[in-house]
Amino acid sequence: KNALRNLIQTAGITEARMGDFEAARLRLNQLREDPWIEQMAAGYEKSERKWRILLEQAFLVSFMADWVELERLGRAMLALESEITSIAGFDDTDDKKRSHKARLDISHTYIGEALYQQDRYAEAIPFLDPAIAGFKETGMVPPYWNFGTWVSAPVAVHLAKAYQETGNPSQALATLEWAFTAGDGLTSSGWMSKPYLWTADTAWQLALLLDPDDPDQATRRDEVLKLGRERLNHVFAHPTLSVSKMLEIQNQYNPVRSAEGAWNLTQLLDPTVPEDAEHQTVLFTLAADWLDRAASGGSLKPEHQELRTRIEAQLAPPIL
Repeated sequence: KNALRNLIQTAGITEARMGDFEAARLRLNQLREDPWIEQMAAGYEKSERKWRILLEQAFLVSFMADWVELERLGRAMLALESEITSIAGFDDTDDKKRSHKARLDISHTYIGEALYQQDRYAEAIPFLDPAIAGFKETGMVPPYWNFGTWVSAPVAVHLAKAYQETGNPSQALATLEWAFTAGDGLTSSGWMSKPYLWTADTAWQLALLLDPDDPDQATRRDEVLKLGRERLNHVFAHPTLSVSKMLEIQNQYNPVRSAEGAWNLTQLLDPTVPEDAEHQTVLFTLAADWLDRAASGGSLKPEHQELRTRIEAQLAPPIL
């Protein structure tokens, strides 16, 4: 039964990635149904399974970029976790205690991400902040191992932006410093590709907040930009790693955010170095394609036109 649900979820994610949201929603409706749960006796196991069913739906919905529905599911997960804590014996083992903490952090993450993606930054902070704090404390916690450090590092970048948007640059800087260190730590821990791109993207975000006129911050800024460039070139040097696919995944298949991410990465490269110039062209081309896709889908807002103009200028043939 779990294998079948995994297949349904995977199919829905694939359909969402291809832009077939109608088909993905049909998969979502399938995930809402669970005939086996009615056969379970009331108690911890049944409530915990209910929570997992919500998690399956939330994970799929995040690829569908339905942020209103993701917020609803995240809040339902949080409410159900409160229900679980009222069940006798929910924390009678260390594993259950760790699982409770992980479920709490994941619920906060989904709510915070949904609010962030709706540009509701002030509302997102009270959820993203405790989620990041929890991940710092627990790391990768079975049975939800995939919501450990590799999720908290990029989510922390969103938290930092939320701090910036709400007028708290010092907290944004501290959050990005942690995200940069945590994300880069994964590049040497056996993980494959994602941390390299995250580290490069976070390097640029962090560099924007470091003051080049402050001697101490200027030194740190140079270090961060150098390491970010190295990590980005690592991705380009490995033909098995797809920059375009990783940018899409990192930005939840949102074409405008993917284009913005590609633009940020170009700022790490030196156009006077032939290899860097070649990589910049790849990123500019990807960004232009994503913005064209957004325009054709009606999701390109007027405020994105400046980015489109900048990218088109970079791709325009030189005037002889």
